[in-house]
Amino acid sequence: MDSATFAIFFSIITSIFLQSTKADSSGGWTIVYLCWFASLVLSIASAANNFLGAVIHQSPTILCRPNTAGRRFVKIWLSYFPTILLAISALLFLAGLCSFTFSSSNAGARQGQAIEITTTSLTGIAVTALFVISTLAFKSFV
Repeated sequence: MDSATFAIFFSIITSIFLQSTKADSSGGWTIVYLCWFASLVLSIASAANNFLGAVIHQSPTILCRPNTAGRRFVKIWLSYFPTILLAISALLFLAGLCSFTFSSSNAGARQGQAIEITTTSLTGIAVTALFVISTLAFKSFV
């Protein structure tokens, strides 16, 4: 699956989550909406950067220009920035998901506590795995 396709798919999932949550103005819900809207914006930006990179790399006029500092910057930007945006978007989505779990569960119910613990634990594992993979990829790059 192409990174742009994944970014568009992730944007669709985020927008569905935004549409399906109830509107509430309490502090927990504000964090949920803030994280999910930021995630949506960053995943759309990632997809747009990916498509822009594809257009620039396929353009013969761009490829024939001399190797300048600006061209190198654009090449590095379009090679790495969409992935970084998508990773930040995923982290914001997971933070919003944890906030959603705490905002929507009943405070005293045993099932609510189990769901909160499970969601937070799995999110922590996913964030740790993302950090380890990113660190290993960065070390192999440098």
